Amino acid sequence: MRWIAEVHVQLRPGIADPEGLTVAGGLRALGFATVSEVRSGKLAAGEPGHGDGDLGAACR
Repeated sequence: MRWIAEVHVQLRPGIADPEGLTVAGGLRALGFATVSEVRSGKLAAGEPGHGDGDLGAACR
């Protein structure tokens, strides 16, 4: 069996997201007028190996 770990990193709600505001403005400029909010984040994915204690800590 093969496992893949995904770690999603985003700003907490209420924290300003200037990158998300820029993306939302760009989408509206392209004609997507119904876009109301965009939040920016990062995704890290990998196959955990033996001794990957840091991966468990990152997921908490």
